[in-house]
Amino acid sequence: MKIIKKGKIPITFIRFCCSNCGCIFECEKGEYTYHSYQRDGDYYEAKCPTCSKRVYKDLIVKGENND
Repeated sequence: MKIIKKGKIPITFIRFCCSNCGCIFECEKGEYTYHSYQRDGDYYEAKCPTCSKRVYKDLIVKGENND
């Protein structure tokens, strides 16, 4: 096989930080869920492996002013 142009490996994991217990963990695709709400914005949700609380991460869209 001959590679003409190398591609980029897509990022399939997301890093979360639990505000309840302080656990920092990464989830592979399939271990987190994506939620899209017009009013509240888009975010990811996962379950903390330490304390089992729901952890959320806002989806930041490039080019938007998120101040």
